[in-house]
Amino acid sequence: MRSWPRELQAVLFDLDGVLANSFEAWVGVLDECRERRGLAPLGVAGVTPYWGQGIEADCETLFPGATPESLVAEYDEAFPKYVDRIQPIDGGAALVQTLERRGIPIWVVTNCPRALARAILEAIGLSQLVDRVTGGDDVARGKPDPEIIQRGLANTGATADGAILVGDTTNDVAAGARAEVFVVGLGVDADWRVEHLAQLEERLR
Repeated sequence: MRSWPRELQAVLFDLDGVLANSFEAWVGVLDECRERRGLAPLGVAGVTPYWGQGIEADCETLFPGATPESLVAEYDEAFPKYVDRIQPIDGGAALVQTLERRGIPIWVVTNCPRALARAILEAIGLSQLVDRVTGGDDVARGKPDPEIIQRGLANTGATADGAILVGDTTNDVAAGARAEVFVVGLGVDADWRVEHLAQLEERLR
């Protein structure tokens, strides 16, 4: 287990499940893209096993034969129809405000394509973060590969031992561990597990 940074230089956030709940929106997008191909819709139960796996994996498992570039374009086209299904995660806005007040850099590191991540941040009222995103289409492989975390560190100027990653999946935990970053797990075991973002905000005040 890694230790909490002596001097906190940056906080990296996963997006879906941490700052926003866009699962229902993505069910709509994925089912629409499958129906275009004559494939059966997956619905909530069918999407769940593949949730958050990244563009490359979507091509391999959900849309055989698609390229990441073509699939990102399809997602970009379909996603605006489902923005009204997105909900903010409780405590996310307050946590971001606390970090900004303290002057601690924030970066979003998500397997979601960058343009759609920006749309999600706009939808939940965190438009100040739209230019601080590394998406799944910015890297060769999404989480659990550590590249996206390393990009976030580079963009904030933080060192691995001076940053924390907030995530809610085993992919987040694995990517953080491989990047040697302290991981706060929201509802998932990590270096420090929390059940609500308010617990992290309290520590950072």
